[in-house]
Amino acid sequence: MIAGMISFSLNNAQSSQSSIEQTIKIFLGGTIRFIDYLDGIEPFSPDELAAFAEEANLVGIRINRGSGVGVEAPSGWAPEVTCGSDADDLQHFKDLKLYLLTWRDRDSTCIQVGFDSALTDDLAARIGLDRLIRDMNRLPLISYLRLEHLKESSGHSGQPVVQLINGKGGSVAETIMAFGPDQRLVVGVDAGSYTRRIRQMKHEFVVFSVLMIFLGFFFTWILSRYQMAFLSRVRGFERQMARQHEEAALGRAAATISHEINNPLNAIGMGLQRLEMELEIPEEYTKLIGSMRQAVTRSSHIIGDLKQQALPLVPRFAQIDPRPLIEAVKILYQPRCEQQGIRVEWVDMYVGIIEADETILGQVIENVFKNAVEAQPTGGEIIIRTQGVLGHFQFRMENPGFVGDPSAIEKILEPYYTSKTKGAGLGLAVSRRIIEAHGGRIRVDVPEPGILLVEFELPVRQDQGEQHP
Repeated sequence: MIAGMISFSLNNAQSSQSSIEQTIKIFLGGTIRFIDYLDGIEPFSPDELAAFAEEANLVGIRINRGSGVGVEAPSGWAPEVTCGSDADDLQHFKDLKLYLLTWRDRDSTCIQVGFDSALTDDLAARIGLDRLIRDMNRLPLISYLRLEHLKESSGHSGQPVVQLINGKGGSVAETIMAFGPDQRLVVGVDAGSYTRRIRQMKHEFVVFSVLMIFLGFFFTWILSRYQMAFLSRVRGFERQMARQHEEAALGRAAATISHEINNPLNAIGMGLQRLEMELEIPEEYTKLIGSMRQAVTRSSHIIGDLKQQALPLVPRFAQIDPRPLIEAVKILYQPRCEQQGIRVEWVDMYVGIIEADETILGQVIENVFKNAVEAQPTGGEIIIRTQGVLGHFQFRMENPGFVGDPSAIEKILEPYYTSKTKGAGLGLAVSRRIIEAHGGRIRVDVPEPGILLVEFELPVRQDQGEQHP
């Protein structure tokens, strides 16, 4: 592209030189015809011809008539030039600073006029090819610029040829293109910035490729994580649907059991109570009847737990203080704890109210407390902590009565799982349903060997705030 622009500029300079010569030729040609016209009317004498040359700003005039008579003024102003066959022949004598136009008419009259070329030579030097090439060679990006004459055997096709030349001075982009019929233009442009840009583009391409590979791996990891999370949610939904299906079937069974068994159990219990009150029964049978009443009571509790586990839970929310519920359960089990040698410690750091169903929330606290007491028949301790954590009411209970497998700890919250010889394993399962119905969560953990931690959290309304120690 740069070579094309330079070629265009050089062509313009060459055209300017040709235009100057053409203008001179037209001017001198008109003058010669006027001289021929005047000489045809009356031949010029040397003095007249010299006066006319001075008036017309000509260096000199020479007339060779067909009769062999010739005249010129001033004498010896130009070298002898033979009239040729061309009607108009302009010659430039640079050393004499002279333009010489030779004209020949049909009568073999030859007229030659001379024009001072000092001004046009100076103008040509300013706008000519040589000056333009010198000026362009001084440009910062141009390494070299030259015109070369073509040899007949060069076989140059005229099509531009571009090549990158690496030398000690740096890289140069060289372009060779035709210029006129017998010349070619050779342009060398500094390609340092081009090569640096190429290296920079290669570096950027490598960085871009590495970045794209990294982004590919990153988004693949994101998609795999998203897919795993999606599959986990699907499995969770499947487990939830299976549990709901199981609970629906259990609900139907619980309704039937509650209807078919509760009434006979109540009748048996009432009958055993009347036997104890109205009859004088030997002591050995009194113990038997007491054991039978306890079995009936346990059966009623199991049926009640089964019914509560199976039927839908719809809490009746109200603003309550959870601490009296804990205090009531603590007082209820205090005699038994003293009897079994269980120390109860309660660290209360919560002040406020929550929205909950007081009845069923009290059942959760009682189930957790009852399990802790039953797990320590030979003594131990129960540590309770209540506090506000991140907009939730938190209840934590620890006891050293855990003797199960720590890896199966999560099964404690599932229905029918129990490590006790008595009970149906529904207490903590029912508690989990109650907590989840309140929008909370419950978890169990073994922070240390033999230590069981039961923890549940319930959301607290924002206008109630959080209570911290």
